[in-house]
Amino acid sequence: MLLSKTIMIKWHNNNKKWYEEKGYPFTKIGDEFEVKVKDLSKGSNARVNVECDGEYCENPYLKPIIWQKYLECVKEDGKYYCHKCSRRLFGIEKMKETILNNNISFSFYDWCYNNLSKEEADKIMERWDYELNIKYGKTLSPKDISYCSRGFDNKGYWFKCLDRPEHKSELKNIKSFINSQKGSLNCHQCNTITTTHPHLIKYIKNKENVYKYSYSSHKDIPMICPDCGYEKEMNLNTLTCFGFSCRCSDKKSYPEKFIFNLFEQLLNNDFQTQLSKKFFKWCSNYRYDFYIDKIKCIIETHGM
Repeated sequence: MLLSKTIMIKWHNNNKKWYEEKGYPFTKIGDEFEVKVKDLSKGSNARVNVECDGEYCENPYLKPIIWQKYLECVKEDGKYYCHKCSRRLFGIEKMKETILNNNISFSFYDWCYNNLSKEEADKIMERWDYELNIKYGKTLSPKDISYCSRGFDNKGYWFKCLDRPEHKSELKNIKSFINSQKGSLNCHQCNTITTTHPHLIKYIKNKENVYKYSYSSHKDIPMICPDCGYEKEMNLNTLTCFGFSCRCSDKKSYPEKFIFNLFEQLLNNDFQTQLSKKFFKWCSNYRYDFYIDKIKCIIETHGM
């Protein structure tokens, strides 16, 4: 949709004759004057404000576009579509027609049954989530999409978990199915601690992380002691292998607990525990009980 009704342009030698014939009184070269958009020449580089006419366009209000480009993009129905909507409405259909005319299987459904065993194809079709695979108001099926489609925002389409119905559907890239990338096709949540190590969930502060990471992940995330509320960051691999080490834990010696509580009160948590090469390379393979950065001091406590 054309929003601009009039625009301001300048007189120059190339447009003088055109606009004089349109009835605009000439003043002098370089002067600005107001022109009705409908009077612009087809080759004009003047910019006009437009709005995409696509019914499901995500960003209908666009940046000003050159008049010449606008005219090139207006379709037979008299409407203007942005590049994304134009490709969706016209480009894909044209591509479908070309592929089908060349007797090439176009749909993801056809590709699965032509290239996989019936058992594998049936399983993929069963995982397809019809409730979430909706685009521009239309429910999509595997027959509606290309085997080379990139999906929603280039992130794929929604597939369900057949082993655990309680798991949320996940976006899977169609290309992964085509290239037989088995690992990327599995339900990610089946490998997270919520399924494999549910006893660790109580230590995870942000519960959404239990659906993101596996028990062997080396990503540091916020954790919390379920007994005293002490918080710290550590990775799930360490938690799985060594457990959650806390000031209230019986795994710590009395001197270490004593020093921890003393520093917590005196230094307002301005100290580090279990210092390792994760923090400083000079730690090498050693781990130290406490470190006060302000005075560059390491403190070790005796277990007994």
